[in-house]
Amino acid sequence: MRQQCHVSSVRARSRGGEFRAFTLIELLVVIGIIGVLMGMLLPAVQGSRESARRTQCMNNLKNISLAAHEFHDSFKQFPPGFLGPTPTPNSQNLQQGQHVGSMVFLLPYLEQGNLHRPIDSKVADYDNISLYDLKKEGTPWWNRTQAWETAHESVAVLRCPDDTSTRANHGMGASLVTQMNDGCINVTILWFCSRPADLGRTNYLGVAGAVGVVGCPTWDNHEGIFTNRSKSSFASIRDGASNTLMFGEAVGGTPQPEFFYSWMGVGAMPTAFGFGQGKWWQFDSCHPGVVQFAVADGSATAVSKHIDKNVLVALSGMREGTQSAAPH
Repeated sequence: MRQQCHVSSVRARSRGGEFRAFTLIELLVVIGIIGVLMGMLLPAVQGSRESARRTQCMNNLKNISLAAHEFHDSFKQFPPGFLGPTPTPNSQNLQQGQHVGSMVFLLPYLEQGNLHRPIDSKVADYDNISLYDLKKEGTPWWNRTQAWETAHESVAVLRCPDDTSTRANHGMGASLVTQMNDGCINVTILWFCSRPADLGRTNYLGVAGAVGVVGCPTWDNHEGIFTNRSKSSFASIRDGASNTLMFGEAVGGTPQPEFFYSWMGVGAMPTAFGFGQGKWWQFDSCHPGVVQFAVADGSATAVSKHIDKNVLVALSGMREGTQSAAPH
């Protein structure tokens, strides 16, 4: 029996003159609508990306704070803010000391032990707590071969993803020192004007309190966790860990940085000058409206760039309690 193959087809009839195209006006309207939709979509995409970068930055701060906690577990104290001049900095001794900052001591707890190991032990021996003794000074890190070579390494957790600047007007900060001269507080940055771009940078500095420790009780009452050769511990934080800022963001000046900060050396930043004015001696960020901080309890928070300076100083000190506002 022969099988019959069935074929179905559809026949389209073309009628002349019935094909219709867009007019120029209609095309312009469609383009306009697409433009409006894109205009609505792009800010949302950009906002989402900014939110993701800001979240990553906050996670970096949390990780650094937790690294400081682990260091404390090992040594019963936090690392020093930086190893600067002794007994207190002044205009005559600014370049004395090893000048390594707190981040160097935290490297093993940030899964960066391979960077810490080559550093000259006389610069940053985290297994020898006696190194923090005020009488012990050493050669600045930039004059030690191993420390200098290691300082060129980039450490992702120490960089804010929102900071995409590639050039600083002056150069790379090697150390940040606050001192009192003739009754005035001076913040001094030691910096490189040549070969700065390839040194590893950080956007996160320890909180020094109002001005750190400068030998003046009125100011020293507002001492933060990280100061020159500090030996702070949880017991030192009498205001409570949840009320005390630990690490904060810094970009070296906005909108164009004056300086970058080397993670090897720039360890602590004062708060007496407030922030939000885009200066290199202030905490600041690339995030709109806020500067992010790690808190001593291991959390992180965003602080308004318009916060009252006295409130900022109070948050940055370890034992503010009912003390009066910072001196002017």
